[in-house]
Amino acid sequence: MTIRNKLSFRFTFIVAGILILFSFAIYFFSEDYRHDEFITRLKTHAENSALRFIAIQNNDNIYYISDKDSVTIYKENSLLFNKHKKLLFQSNPHNSFPIKKEWLEFEDEEELQFSFEDFEIISFIYKINGENYYIIASGIDKYGLSKLKNLKLVLIFGNIICILIVFVLSRFYATQILKPISRIIQKVDIISEQNLHERLKIDDNDDELSKLSKTFNKMLERIEDAFIMKRNFVSNASHELRTPLTAITGQLEVTLLKQRSIDDYEKVIKSVLDDIKKLNQICNGLLDLTYANNKEDNLSNVKIRVDELLWEIRNDLLKIHSEYQIEIDYLNMPDDENIMFIKGNMHLIRTALINVIDNACKYAPDKLAKIVLDFKSDRIKIQVKDNGIGISEEDLKKIFTPFYRGINAKGFKGSGLGLALCKRIIEKYNGKIFLTSQLNKGTTVFIEFPVAV
Repeated sequence: MTIRNKLSFRFTFIVAGILILFSFAIYFFSEDYRHDEFITRLKTHAENSALRFIAIQNNDNIYYISDKDSVTIYKENSLLFNKHKKLLFQSNPHNSFPIKKEWLEFEDEEELQFSFEDFEIISFIYKINGENYYIIASGIDKYGLSKLKNLKLVLIFGNIICILIVFVLSRFYATQILKPISRIIQKVDIISEQNLHERLKIDDNDDELSKLSKTFNKMLERIEDAFIMKRNFVSNASHELRTPLTAITGQLEVTLLKQRSIDDYEKVIKSVLDDIKKLNQICNGLLDLTYANNKEDNLSNVKIRVDELLWEIRNDLLKIHSEYQIEIDYLNMPDDENIMFIKGNMHLIRTALINVIDNACKYAPDKLAKIVLDFKSDRIKIQVKDNGIGISEEDLKKIFTPFYRGINAKGFKGSGLGLALCKRIIEKYNGKIFLTSQLNKGTTVFIEFPVAV
């Protein structure tokens, strides 16, 4: 069922329910008022009939006639009994019906009301000249019931007409309300990979649909960025993988053209080995990048003491690159050892920090990287400084893009995956990373991790 139909039917059902309940209330209170008014008239009529009968019996020429008795009651019949419950008088014998014994059994202040077929009956005690008499009065409220029947028909047909009107109006307004959604659906339906630059029109009013359009446009921007990144990633990855493969193929083909000396073969093998190592480095970087993007993989997360990890990384890098210089300083040493731990995957965190520190040493002329640790109550801050070649403002905007390398970094070995991988890993564990840099003056990398809880 469409939303328009749901809105129409639900609104109609709600209004119909309210109208029906209101109509029942009107009918109930009207019936209650009619019954009370008729019983009052019936009782007054019976009292006057009793007064007439007693006056005639006593040869009294004066007796009371109520103004309320001016209207004749249809099929009225009043029965008068003495205190011994003997019938003394009946106003209309032809309108009589069987009298039950319990109709005359009640206390002085009580009165009984009941019905028999279409008759409404009241039984009560009436005092005349200090003596108690039992009166049973009956009649049919022909006019009142006729009005009530007419009211019922008016309410029934009125409700039907009102419900139909409400349904038509609700359909109309539901259509008007859902028009912007229909426009959104039509616009979204034509957006594909080829025209991701298209955006939804946003109305000036600040309603929910405008907010939906804004949210959808933001999502389209993210999707467009993801597609652009994917295309660039595929293009760059293909280029980075093709370069060493082409070099390997070319070297091997040239080597096979004629017999070579052992020294020549050794040179070719070493060169090919370097290219294979580069390929292996790129493949490992791609695997780590894929692993870092997997946000649901938290099975191997452990608590990691940051300063100990940094010292281990320092020792490992110095073993491989003896020319590197790595200094580690502490801004403060916390009293509580627990705030020196972060939580994450040891391999990924290690990979991210190695990349940052290795870059600092690699691009610095003196191969020096200075690491500063700052422990806060809820966060651990790491600064990695170098006095290397620096990064231009234009390159800083794209430095975390996979395979992107600054113009002045072309002469250094690397695949352009390092910082992109670092960002994905650090953000995976709710951390932050950003850079400040000046050309030919150096770069500072700021990293923050939340303390493990």
